[in-house]
Amino acid sequence: MAQTHPNSELIGFDNQRPPIGRERNAAGHNVRVRFEQAADKEFPGKEYDFVAVFDCLHDIGDPVGAARHVREVVKQGGFSRFRRAAETPLYLIFEARP
Repeated sequence: MAQTHPNSELIGFDNQRPPIGRERNAAGHNVRVRFEQAADKEFPGKEYDFVAVFDCLHDIGDPVGAARHVREVVKQGGFSRFRRAAETPLYLIFEARP
């Protein structure tokens, strides 16, 4: 995402510390990309333009609450509607719309 959107700041949240270490290593020294530890319904910030959830809602204890929090932190006019766009044998692909 950082390569295809060079003018964006990207923040990744995970509720477990080990994945964050791997993600930080993968990002290298890119100052526009950072990873932080935060609970599913408590990650900080408001007014995000876009929030993506990758292959994790089914593992969250309260997926409805987590999805609600995503809607609460997306700024007015940001991406907040999603639809299933395609499916592969391993992944569902969703499209985000304002």
